[in-house]
Amino acid sequence: MRLPSRSASSFLSEEQRRILLALQQGCQLKVHRSLDGAKVYQLHWVSPQGQIQTQELAAEPIRALEQCGCLQSNMKFPAASLLLTEYGTQLAAAKDVLRPVGPRSY
Repeated sequence: MRLPSRSASSFLSEEQRRILLALQQGCQLKVHRSLDGAKVYQLHWVSPQGQIQTQELAAEPIRALEQCGCLQSNMKFPAASLLLTEYGTQLAAAKDVLRPVGPRSY
C-alpha cells in the first residue's frame, strides 16, 4: 500500500524520518526473529572508532514504513535486512523530509 502523493512531512513521524536518513547514510536495519516468532528490530552501524553499534527500535514506525512501500525485507531467517525501496529513497531525498547528507546525496 502506497500513501497518497502529498508532502512527505505530513505523514512521516520524526522516528520514521530518522530511520530513512540512517539507511540513506549506510546503516543497516535488521529484524531478528526467534524460533517462537518474536521479532526485534535493530539498527546497525559502524562508529567512527570502527566498532559495530546497534540500537533496538520500536516495531510500529518500521511496520508503517514497510506498509507504505518505503522498506522491503529480503525475507532471511533468523535476521532479515530491511532495505530502502525506490519510493523510500525518494522520500529520504525529499527536501521537506531530510536535509542533504552530502554533496552527492549519500
